[in-house]
Amino acid sequence: MRCPFLTLLLNLSLAFLLVVLTSASHAKINVHQIYLEDEGKADYNYAVVKDQQGFLWIASDNGLKRYDGYRYTNYVNEPEDPNSVGANAIPTLLMEADGTLWAGGHKLSRYNPKLDNFDVFSVSDGTTIWAIYRDANDILWVGGEGFGLRGFDLKTEQLTYQYFTDPNERFINAIVEHRYSDSVWIASSNGLYLFNTNDHSARKFNIPADLDAGIDTIRAVVEDQNGFVWVGTQDGIVVLDPKTEQIRRYTAKQDQQGALKSNTIWSIFEDSRGQIWIGTDKQGVHRYLPETDSFLHVPADPNDEFSFPPGAVSDIYEDETGSIWFSVSDFGIYRISEHLEKFIALRNNSSSTDSLGFDNVLDLHEDKHGAIWIATDGGGLDRYSPDTGQFKHYRFDDNDDTSLSSDSVIAIGEDQQGHLWFGTWAGLTDSIQQPKASLISNGK
Repeated sequence: MRCPFLTLLLNLSLAFLLVVLTSASHAKINVHQIYLEDEGKADYNYAVVKDQQGFLWIASDNGLKRYDGYRYTNYVNEPEDPNSVGANAIPTLLMEADGTLWAGGHKLSRYNPKLDNFDVFSVSDGTTIWAIYRDANDILWVGGEGFGLRGFDLKTEQLTYQYFTDPNERFINAIVEHRYSDSVWIASSNGLYLFNTNDHSARKFNIPADLDAGIDTIRAVVEDQNGFVWVGTQDGIVVLDPKTEQIRRYTAKQDQQGALKSNTIWSIFEDSRGQIWIGTDKQGVHRYLPETDSFLHVPADPNDEFSFPPGAVSDIYEDETGSIWFSVSDFGIYRISEHLEKFIALRNNSSSTDSLGFDNVLDLHEDKHGAIWIATDGGGLDRYSPDTGQFKHYRFDDNDDTSLSSDSVIAIGEDQQGHLWFGTWAGLTDSIQQPKASLISNGK
């Protein structure tokens, strides 16, 4: 008997297949590009945050952008205006809990929402700021391109501290809070450090990384809820246990299911549910699956409007609703909102065999194993597994008497013995008595 709800879905759409999402499903994750009324210039997107009013702020190589759901308001540096944003190339943002927005470029900028302008501070000798962190003592720590780690006192608005002055370590790409002490993790061109913001001591942790890569030695650092430190490098991911100094490494293995697809890691993020997201270069995004010690791949596919484009995922951010936002180089801002996705659309993708074989769907049937059988008018028969998100295709073959009798499949039925029958434009025959039968044993 046909599943009643699948019958309803069939009535809803014949152009493609709609599938209900379940928490256990590994079905394709939909990726949505930010909506813009006007496409505008394709700027490079470094980072994104959301303010208390619901605006998205986007750091780009062409100023700071505020997004209202339809269009951008662009803030650029105007040399004659001291209260314009301090730089046009802005690689990093910090949104504080009270709503204060900081933007780092070759100057440090603080947004004034009441006046819609900026306070600008010279803290980096005109070189680019790549990381910003505020500690409990009202010191804003900034690091970046060759000036080391500097402390900016928010009470006096003066620079008060200077560390990491050695030429080998003064390129700093990330400053990340340590959960269990008044310390921060510092991603330096000379490796990974734990810096105490009270006594200003620094402890170096040895990790396998190419220190010759300079500022790109370590691009991303996250300390997860279990205290493990995830480090993104140009040679995969290193996971450090600070207590034992033991490490795990994950590197790309293209032909291995559940492995990384790229060694070039641009961003790492832990969401509010404890899920680790990894942004790569041109290969989309991965999500770590602790139950199998493997990775779910959300690939880049230029032929699929609900996939990532082939760009560098330079930043990952979660808003208060649980949506995850991704800054993807000069392709724009993208979003994954699994909690809002009641349905996903399964469509044919000409660049992937693991997609719906044909978009014109005529009938559906769910078997006792939970597999979904899909009859298409011209693309044969598909078997879809919601647990894995994978397809198996059955097609007419004139040289195979056991194949489908036609690629135009009209109806699906199941008999009392659990055999599945498929009606096609070529008719329905009994596989025991006639060749080219359209009968398949359930589950095989």
